[in-house]
Amino acid sequence: MSTLITVLFILFVAELVRASIGFGNALVAMPLLVLVIDLRLATPLVALVSMTAGMIILGSSLRDVRFSDAWRLNLGALAGIPLGIFILNNVPQHIGVGVIAVSIIAYGGYSLARPNLPHLRAQWPAFGVGAIAGMAGAAFNISGPPVVVYAGLRRWSPKDFRATLQSFFAPMGVLVIAGHGLSGLWTAEMLRLFLLSMPGVLLATVIGRRVNRRVPYRSFHRIINIFLIAVGVFMLARLW
Repeated sequence: MSTLITVLFILFVAELVRASIGFGNALVAMPLLVLVIDLRLATPLVALVSMTAGMIILGSSLRDVRFSDAWRLNLGALAGIPLGIFILNNVPQHIGVGVIAVSIIAYGGYSLARPNLPHLRAQWPAFGVGAIAGMAGAAFNISGPPVVVYAGLRRWSPKDFRATLQSFFAPMGVLVIAGHGLSGLWTAEMLRLFLLSMPGVLLATVIGRRVNRRVPYRSFHRIINIFLIAVGVFMLARLW
């Protein structure tokens, strides 16, 4: 029972983060969930929850989506997802957990440093970014960092950022969870946890919208990135 409560609480907090700033649910959920449940249970569970929540958020912000970027990212993801599923089914869990830890530390550090990178005007790199994100998303549910870096280079406004990310995460999520199902990762336990998490996810979406309006974006984003770095360091310490 304590494990169930822990899992549901983690998913609630993760979706609260996503509803507030537009992304970050998997970056919060995955490193914490793999401390209490198996990676091959956590990955399809977070993917299904993320896709469902993403559809909800996307429905309320569709007019702000940058479709010229979104379709390129999604097309690129098609190439990366099969490789990501292969990695998930064949890579030992301790290596997968290590990849998650290093990725979120690197991303958190990047976000805090806020480097003055050039303005990327061309849209063709979105295909490659989408492929990398698709692979990382299918394997470890960490598709966010590559797309967030791309968004920064493209100078998306906050509202474009929040909406366009959902237009990538939601369709890619459908492909990822289909791949998980075909590869045998959907189990009765995963579906049970998903259904039990839905009330909390819906509540987190409502609260997150209010937080998004009241809390300064940069301040909230900085807090989340400090938290991610701390969790990543803790995960690496446990592996040692």
